[in-house]
Amino acid sequence: MNKKEERKNFIKIRSEISIPNRIKKSEVVTSKLIKLIAEGDYDGILLYAPLKDEVNILGVFNHFYDKDRFFPRVNGDTMEFYRVDALTDLETGNFNVSEPKKECEAIKYDADKKYVCIMPGVSYDETGYRIGYGKGYYDKYLAGAESADIFKVGVCFEDCKSNGIEAEESDIKADVVIFA
Repeated sequence: MNKKEERKNFIKIRSEISIPNRIKKSEVVTSKLIKLIAEGDYDGILLYAPLKDEVNILGVFNHFYDKDRFFPRVNGDTMEFYRVDALTDLETGNFNVSEPKKECEAIKYDADKKYVCIMPGVSYDETGYRIGYGKGYYDKYLAGAESADIFKVGVCFEDCKSNGIEAEESDIKADVVIFA
């Protein structure tokens, strides 16, 4: 199966996960993320606002109110992260995804700080390669931010774990993947 076929297959599988099961699995992932972030002593957290079928990790935002928290906003073919202090700083944007409002400040990486980027995925494999929605936003963003100290964490439902994803040259893999 190619990536396009796998994407379609895993989106269908993910949509069939019951809401109670999705909530429970999201809570398990969030708990593991909180532990990982606390142990890693990260200064900044790059999050995402989940679509209805994605792993909901917004509990991480609420738990780490004392850290810099950032969400992505798509601008044409690129994605940038912006500081968000409250979830009310988000508004519906591209692809019907909640994104930071225009007045939110763009991230400025500090060489003395450590960051963690939580990446959603339609599917992940054990090695950290992912299938997203096919636009390459995270790959392009992380390639452009390679000078920053960013630990990449993939999150995915166990039901959508791949036995192996055929990586492309531009794919940037997660350092670790949390499945539930």
